[in-house]
Amino acid sequence: MSSRFDACLTPLLKHEGGYVNHPDDPGGATNMAITHKTLAAARGVPSVSKEQVKMLTLREAASIYRRSYWLPIRGDDLPYGLDYAVFDFGVNSGVYRAVLKLQEELKARKLYDGRMDGVLGDKTLQAIAAVNDVNGLIEGYVARRLQFLKKLKGWSTFGKGWQRRVDDVLELALTMAAFKTTPKFEPVRPKGVSDSRTPHDIKNAGKVAVTKTVEGQAAAGVGIGTVGATLSEAAGQIVQLSDYSQVLKVIFVALLVASIGTKLWVTLKNARKAEAAL
Repeated sequence: MSSRFDACLTPLLKHEGGYVNHPDDPGGATNMAITHKTLAAARGVPSVSKEQVKMLTLREAASIYRRSYWLPIRGDDLPYGLDYAVFDFGVNSGVYRAVLKLQEELKARKLYDGRMDGVLGDKTLQAIAAVNDVNGLIEGYVARRLQFLKKLKGWSTFGKGWQRRVDDVLELALTMAAFKTTPKFEPVRPKGVSDSRTPHDIKNAGKVAVTKTVEGQAAAGVGIGTVGATLSEAAGQIVQLSDYSQVLKVIFVALLVASIGTKLWVTLKNARKAEAAL
C-alpha cells in the first residue's frame, strides 16, 4: 500500500466509524463505509449477513478500500489534496459518481472534452495536469459533491452530518494541497471493529517501528538514556584501569560492550511489547 493511501484512509475512517445499520440508510448494514453489497462483491459471494458485516476487520476493509476505491480513482496519480477529496467522495457515493463530478468540473473549466463516463483514464489525468489552480479545482469539485448530496432523499435525515463531513474534507484537502503532502494522523480505532490495527500497521504487518507511537518513543528514550548512563559510568571505570595490564583492559571492554548490547536489546524488546499491546 502507498503512504498516500494510508494517510487518506485514516481521516476517512474517522468519518465513517464502525458498524451501523440505520433504517433510513439505503446502503443497509455498513461497517467502515463498506456496505453488505460491497463486502459480498469483494468476497465473490452472492450475499453476506449483517453479522458478517459487523465482524469485518480493518485488515480486510483496508484491502477493499485500496482495490475497489483507491486504485480505480488512481489516487497515487492525482495531486495532493484532490486525491483525498475524490477518494472520500468515491467511498461515500461510489467511484463512478465521484469521477463523473470531477469530469464535470474539468469540463466546466474547458479542460476536458472527453467522455463523461465516470472512469478516471489518461485523458482525465491530462486535464487535471493542465489545471493551474489546484485549490480552485478542489473547491469547485467539493461544491459539486455538496450539490449532489443535497438532492438526495436522505438529506433531510443525514444532511447536517453530510455537510459537516464535506466541510472537513474540503479543509483537509486544501491543507494537503498547500503543503503538497499527506499529514500524519493518530491511529484510528473504529468502535466495534474486531481488528483495531491502523492502515499503517496493516502495511507493516510483522514489522515493529519503535518510535511510531508515544509509548514507543518513550521506550526508545529510556533505552537511549540507559545506554548513555552506562557509557558515562564506564568511561570513568576505564580511566581507572590505567594501572592494569592490556589483557585486563581488553576483557573489561568486551564485557562492557556485551552489557550495553544486552540493555539495548531488552529496551527494544519492551518497546515492541508496548507497540503490540496497542
